[in-house]
Amino acid sequence: MKKGDASADVHTDQRPPAGLDSPRWRLVPELHLRRCGDQWVAFHSGRGTTHLVDAGAGRVLACLQREPGLDLPALAARLGPESDTPAGAMTGWLAGLRDSGLVRDDA
Repeated sequence: MKKGDASADVHTDQRPPAGLDSPRWRLVPELHLRRCGDQWVAFHSGRGTTHLVDAGAGRVLACLQREPGLDLPALAARLGPESDTPAGAMTGWLAGLRDSGLVRDDA
């Protein structure tokens, strides 16, 4: 492509956004999890913040609590085939959890 070609900025592949599929994910320090029915409560004792997350995101957090440092494929494998979670949904959960300050990536 030529410099200045607008089509250079168009992404047509179906891969997760850069930076979300390759890093290893961890809970932030001082995060405490509790299951509450179909939802999960995440309390960050250092910040004093509480977050209510849905069952899918809660399962991701619980998995990372048991096994810190998983990448997206390993996390999907740990959650198992019964979750039927598309990679896009898991990527969305990880991005949301990162933006909320509950997980960090070691990119």
